[in-house]
Amino acid sequence: AYFAGGCVRDALLGIEPKDYDIATNATPETVQSIFRKTIPIGIQFGVIQVRYGGEGFEVATFRTDGGYTDGRRPDSIVFSTAQADVERRDFTMNGLLFDPVSERLLDFVEGEKDLKKGLIRAIGNPLERIKEDRLRMLRAVRFAARFQFEVEAKTMAALVEFASSIGQVSMERVREELFRTFREGGEDGFLQASTKVPIAVMARPLSSSTTSKSTSTAEPAPAPAPAALTDVIPNTKTKVKTKTKRQSK
Repeated sequence: AYFAGGCVRDALLGIEPKDYDIATNATPETVQSIFRKTIPIGIQFGVIQVRYGGEGFEVATFRTDGGYTDGRRPDSIVFSTAQADVERRDFTMNGLLFDPVSERLLDFVEGEKDLKKGLIRAIGNPLERIKEDRLRMLRAVRFAARFQFEVEAKTMAALVEFASSIGQVSMERVREELFRTFREGGEDGFLQASTKVPIAVMARPLSSSTTSKSTSTAEPAPAPAPAALTDVIPNTKTKVKTKTKRQSK
């Protein structure tokens, strides 16, 4: 089991994570058998919420996604490996895994390098990533506003390509993403993001709301056995915050 995504990204940037997601090879049924309090919030996608110490931890089984007919959720999933799970995610900076037991950062997509460069880069084929879920266009805007990062050229081209199809995303999801953009980046951050992302990407959802790094497939070097779920969830904040800081030095 590994810490995954935003909590690893934020810790490497020196930001206190607001929540902690966990990726594991344990099946949802196994997760439910290990912990006393669980909620099957997305069991059809391999996601279980574990309640521990008064907090909720989203635990997701490593998976590969099928097609995205509705442009939002995968039509099917297959449980897979840590690397395959990372390669289905949106941006390289969100594709980092961290093993709190061996204190090892797993980076299959050069996410740490893009973090250091201040670059928002889609994992794999940018056109495919955006086509799978059009909301990822606004997520790119939000990250640009929050972190003052640049959008990588091919990823930017994909945003422009699909900008006119933002209407396929429900207005509720668009509004929530825009609210998060202003909340996390503030007015200044949003205005700064508008200089980094084509106005076509931002104008469509804004007007609608008023009317209603190269992928690396190399296998990681042999390492100690990954952490078990029971090692990851207890003392989560201390482990992520302190150990990723040492890892990044």
